[in-house]
Amino acid sequence: MVKISALSEGGRELAMEILAAGDIFGSIPHVESGSAAYAEAVEKSLVSSIDCSSFASLLTRKPELCEVFVRLLGEKVARTQKKLEDVVFLDVQGRLAKVLLELAKKTGALKEGINQAEFSISLTHKDLGGMAATTRETTTAVLNRFKKSGIAEVERGHVKIYDVQKLKSLVVEI
Repeated sequence: MVKISALSEGGRELAMEILAAGDIFGSIPHVESGSAAYAEAVEKSLVSSIDCSSFASLLTRKPELCEVFVRLLGEKVARTQKKLEDVVFLDVQGRLAKVLLELAKKTGALKEGINQAEFSISLTHKDLGGMAATTRETTTAVLNRFKKSGIAEVERGHVKIYDVQKLKSLVVEI
């Protein structure tokens, strides 16, 4: 698992997404600006890299990879658009519920027909808040409500979802 974050000009960190095994990340030369984004492993990870000129050479030699790369770019754009829609159409509770459900899915904790999930991930309330486009303080308040309602609990990087269906029901447009 790798956390992708961005830094503001003032040096504030925003956790944007968590990538799982097999996901691809990196900058796209001549497409993305020189933003201050970075990747951080949140658990033991194996990462491979390829420099821009080698990648360009590979695409020239294997043009069939262009189709794969364009598909991956399209998926990235779609995820970014969906995240923007979530910020507009979901309240904070819904966005945070969605983040927990997505993390449960990426970690393999969601099981068909089972209404509970449990996993560990090295993320802070600030990280979860960044992924849900809210503040750490609001994240903590919403997580406390989840805990009090018996829906989910996040303690020191350990997540327990007591009622997956109830958490899913919170992901509704406003």
